[in-house]
Amino acid sequence: MLPGVAETLESYVSEGGSFITGYMAGIHDEHDLVVPGGYPGKLRDLMGVWVEEIDALAPDETIEVHGDAVDAKGEIVASIIHREGARRLATYGGGEFYADHSALTVNTYGKGKAHFVGTPLDETGMSAFMAPIIKELGLKPLDTPEGVSLSVRYGDDGVRYAFLINNSESDKRLCLDELNGGVELLTGHVVDGPVELKPYGVNVIELG
Repeated sequence: MLPGVAETLESYVSEGGSFITGYMAGIHDEHDLVVPGGYPGKLRDLMGVWVEEIDALAPDETIEVHGDAVDAKGEIVASIIHREGARRLATYGGGEFYADHSALTVNTYGKGKAHFVGTPLDETGMSAFMAPIIKELGLKPLDTPEGVSLSVRYGDDGVRYAFLINNSESDKRLCLDELNGGVELLTGHVVDGPVELKPYGVNVIELG
């Protein structure tokens, strides 16, 4: 994590922002050296949790995650989370090693909230976890075809850029009104209708 990032995130959340991060956050510094003292490092106060250990799961192994809104499975890793002010949203199932440990948490920080995800959730679980957050923030979800990711980034001048990535081996078509009028930077074409993505294709659209 680069110097100043933790402080910027703390300021953002304290002023009413919402922040979501998880199991790999705060592990190393800007020199890729492991941060001592446990995880999530400099984000510990913001997230309201201390991660004692990140346990690696065997290939194809999963762990159950249960909460009021989430009934899912995690994979790859499972963080052993100790809450330091954060509220538990879901708990690990499984054997004695994971018993009573939080899998998902939320911490109220100033006027905002910081969510911590302790394990990579399956698609159903992540959707269930995100749904109330999206609703609370009044955000409009954007549906993409299976295998296609969409992210929007802001430049220093405030210009928005949409990054479309087709992670599948088949052609995909994306129809979103929000993209119309944007310029495909790789071709120079103005978007006016469906966007076609070749297998493993990438498209960058300047939205203005």
